Amino acid sequence: MGAGYSGLRTWSELKPDFVKLDRHFMQNIHEDRQKRQFVQSMIDIAQSIGCQVIGEGIEVRQEYHRTKSGYALCTGYYFGRPNRNPQKELDNSLFAQRKETTIQRTGRPRANTLVSSLLTDLDPVRHNDTIEHISDRFQKALKLNTLPVVDDNNRVVGIMWRDDLKLRQPFWS
Repeated sequence: MGAGYSGLRTWSELKPDFVKLDRHFMQNIHEDRQKRQFVQSMIDIAQSIGCQVIGEGIEVRQEYHRTKSGYALCTGYYFGRPNRNPQKELDNSLFAQRKETTIQRTGRPRANTLVSSLLTDLDPVRHNDTIEHISDRFQKALKLNTLPVVDDNNRVVGIMWRDDLKLRQPFWS
C-alpha cells in the first residue's frame, strides 16, 4: 500500500491475504504522529477483512518498536542488509523491549487529572526586580522551577527559570 497502483480500491476488490505497507509510512514513524494514525487505520482495515500486514523498510530500532504491534511481518535494514549469504537467524536483541523506567503513581489515574489540579497560583516577578529578589523567591519555594515575569502594565513578558538564575542569565528582554 502506498506506492504505484496499489490503493484502497484495489485492496477492497482483491481482499489479499497479505498487504505490504510502503517504506514511506515506516520511515521515522516514531517521530510522526500522523503517520502512526494513518498506519493504524490501515492495520484496522486489514484486520477487519482478515488481511495480514507487512511493514516494509524498518531501518532503526525506534521504528520497529513503534510499529511492531499489528504487523504479521516486518522487513528492513534494521533486521539485516542484503547479503549473498544472509544470516539464518536474527539476533534476539533486535526484538527486546527497552527497559521501561518506573513512574511514581500518585494514586489518581492520569487520564482523569484536570489541568486545573496541576496549576499553582503565584505572584509574578517584575521585569526590573533584582536578581537577589528573584533568588530569594526561589529559595523560599524549593520546588518552584519557574516564575512569570511581568512589565509595569502587568503583562507577561517572559519567564524566569531557576536554572537560568543559577547561570545568571534572565530569559526576558
